[in-house]
Amino acid sequence: MYYAANNNPLKEQERSLRAILIYLCIFILVLTLSISFFMARVVSKPLEAMANEAIEIARNPTNIFLKEENRDYVEVRQLSHAFNQVLSSLFIAQEELKSKARKELEDSEEL
Repeated sequence: MYYAANNNPLKEQERSLRAILIYLCIFILVLTLSISFFMARVVSKPLEAMANEAIEIARNPTNIFLKEENRDYVEVRQLSHAFNQVLSSLFIAQEELKSKARKELEDSEEL
């Protein structure tokens, strides 16, 4: 007497589990991509606003500084502060060059 086990139910269950695993992987991939795009947008929005302000300063550099107080993230506030320090140094250097040029002009006019 032989006993033959039928493995068809096991194969069907294996296929079902593989399908569940594939769907779960696809769901995790889509969720990860969605969160990544959302986070990239949230992070890039304040930087984009800061870049637009910097472009306006470049177009019309008249002692205008980036707004630091209304930044949502500490890092963006620090970056704005650092940019303003560089800008302040540039304005000071510009004034020093102007006064040096005036002095040289006055000296040359005296001669």
